[in-house]
Amino acid sequence: MPEQLYTKSVVRIGIVAYAPKVVTIWEGITDYLRGQGLNADWILYSNYPALVEALVDGQVDIAWNTPLAYLQAKEKLGGQCQVLAMRDTDVGFTTVFITQTDSPVRSLPDLKGQRFALASRDSSHAAILPLYFLHQNGLHPDTDLTVLRFDTDVGKHGDTGTSEEEVVRTVLHREADAGALGKATWDAYVAASRAQARLECEASLMHFFSFLEQRRPDIQALPESYQALQQAVERLKGITYEEVEGLGAVLGDPEYCAERVQALAEEFQMNEFICYFNQGGLVDHVAVKRAMELFAKEVIPRCR
Repeated sequence: MPEQLYTKSVVRIGIVAYAPKVVTIWEGITDYLRGQGLNADWILYSNYPALVEALVDGQVDIAWNTPLAYLQAKEKLGGQCQVLAMRDTDVGFTTVFITQTDSPVRSLPDLKGQRFALASRDSSHAAILPLYFLHQNGLHPDTDLTVLRFDTDVGKHGDTGTSEEEVVRTVLHREADAGALGKATWDAYVAASRAQARLECEASLMHFFSFLEQRRPDIQALPESYQALQQAVERLKGITYEEVEGLGAVLGDPEYCAERVQALAEEFQMNEFICYFNQGGLVDHVAVKRAMELFAKEVIPRCR
């Protein structure tokens, strides 16, 4: 960023680059803030400890923190730290304990003597809170059960979701008797429905079409050889989610997707099908990966 941007008139917001989508998200947020009269800019950090130190040292004015990073900053600042806002998607965020459906584990006390998988040790929802809940139920992790840790993204407070994927894999393969993860990861694995698909992808999909609309003047100014693209962009102006589905998008649970692909293949006599699992770039990585796995394992075999 140009040095002259960092003046007292600019509100500096520190963010952690836990995934590429962070840049897209904050380009949109800063555009919105500037539109509201707040001259804001963002600075990327590779991990939350670095962001906490930046806030404490005054390198940034606002930090986009996890709950753990907020508490760490508050402690370092002697309590002189306050919450300005929370994303609506984080309200009511919970920890989920998982096990096999045929497991004898039916409650937390049943975990005594069992193998228990945890995500990165600095993940509030998939490591810190689960240990707290175990203590609340009279279980001591060091003596009452065997804890398996997956510290694959330490420093990012579990934001990448990779360590939670390891928890799921370990429980599925019966290498652990139970495990803990965040509700977002749980939803991405088990709530494969048309409603869930819309919940996960609509914002990203509409972001893509919004971007196309913003670039429409530039596209319309292209040479005549781009006429097909220009006509396509013109038809997509103001498009809705329902209209996207009507144009041939396949969004939903595996059974619906298989039936939809088969119907489209018969209608248009097509022999190729292009898949975009993250159109717009805003879908959570865990959800994207799970969608790709479901498509490969449960949709493609039915469409050959």
